[in-house]
Amino acid sequence: MTLWSWRELCEALNVPVTDQHADATGVSIDSRTLAPGDIFIALSGDPGPRFHSSSAGDLDGHDFLKAAVQAEASSAMIREDYRGDVAIPVLPVPDTHEGLWALGRAARHRTDARVVAVTGSAGKTTCRSWLEALLSEQAPTHASTGSLNNHWGVPLSMSRMPAEVHYGVFEVGTNNPGEIALLTELVRPDVAVVLNVLPAHIGRFPSMDDLRLEKLSLAEGLGETGIVIAPSNLDLKESAAMDRDVLTFGLSSDADIWSEWGSVDHRGTDEASIHVGDQRLVCHPPFKGDHRLLTLTAVFAALAAVKADLEKAARDVVRLTVPTGRGEVIKAGDWTLVDDSYNANPVSVLYAVDALAGEGGHRVAVLGEMLELGPDGPSAHEEVLLAAMNSVDQVFTVGENWPPKGQERLDPQLDDAVLTALVDRIEDLAKRPPTVLIKGANKVFWAKGFVDRLNDALRTRHL
Repeated sequence: MTLWSWRELCEALNVPVTDQHADATGVSIDSRTLAPGDIFIALSGDPGPRFHSSSAGDLDGHDFLKAAVQAEASSAMIREDYRGDVAIPVLPVPDTHEGLWALGRAARHRTDARVVAVTGSAGKTTCRSWLEALLSEQAPTHASTGSLNNHWGVPLSMSRMPAEVHYGVFEVGTNNPGEIALLTELVRPDVAVVLNVLPAHIGRFPSMDDLRLEKLSLAEGLGETGIVIAPSNLDLKESAAMDRDVLTFGLSSDADIWSEWGSVDHRGTDEASIHVGDQRLVCHPPFKGDHRLLTLTAVFAALAAVKADLEKAARDVVRLTVPTGRGEVIKAGDWTLVDDSYNANPVSVLYAVDALAGEGGHRVAVLGEMLELGPDGPSAHEEVLLAAMNSVDQVFTVGENWPPKGQERLDPQLDDAVLTALVDRIEDLAKRPPTVLIKGANKVFWAKGFVDRLNDALRTRHL
């Protein structure tokens, strides 16, 4: 199906309309994953002064135009001073990054969808994926994928939104002050969900109060009838949220929308109640932990804000899954792996350790160091380590930021020899089937494919 007609592309980018037949079925910035019919946007590696990018560099999408043509791109957005030959129709613009943003704006302008934007220090991807899953059971829904929440991920996700959808769900992140305000003006959400404000990326902000205001700046993109979803204990003073309608969420009745765990039902499944005004919704989440229930409560606050069918959504909760790397439970023989390796901050690690402490069997925490914590880094690592050592059976750490407190340290290379030694050490002490939590900064475990390698090693060992 056509996502963008050639005329729409030209008008969105303020390029003269030519007599071309180059409608686009999708939008791509990567020639390796481009699908036939996509428009290819040749981005450079530098996003400009408005945004920080850890991946900024010399990489230039114009070097991959031939690969995009070979992959059957329908057209290409290029920088207007590019002088190379391109064998498909082109859309020349002064700056392709700005061109991508223009396409995102046009996508937002042409739809009547109810749009939800989600930000927070932890749980954004889980919240966004759960909202998408529950809304898509009720009406056509478009959402960002993976963690496309930055200066190119948000406009790319928006540019892929069909005009006819009923709901849009977008994740918005930040690394530096001022970034969320720019992104929310692009998204123009009807509902702004601020999940939490935790010491993640705090090293780039003067204080936690500055980080709080950065997250709450998501409300700046709301229209007059927009709604803010925020934790009941979050201070809204001096923020744009103070001028908007606010729905609070939490795990106690002082919140507008709140949840509580119930008893285990006859199927052996944990039951939860979600209270929305006078309505009590019973559901059966396929996960444990107060932090997961809190995220689910925020999801239902957003569902209420867009006037979705809450009773149907409650029935559909049982089908939800935890995204890869965000607490996904993996069975490996008689071992249970809790893959929370995508990222970490002190509060999210404490939540994960607390959930691990409630598990049966031999409980093992494999903790990678946490990054971008600024001067609070040493005390945060010590607090987390002591909590883990006091509540689970074995603790392994990776990285130099952990204090020497008697835990077992792993070589940060995490090569096959380290992995084998880890498995041997756990099996030496485990008298019951192990449950192993793997959580740390992205580059510690996730970037090295550690959980997949551990899972493969366990399968091989127990064949």
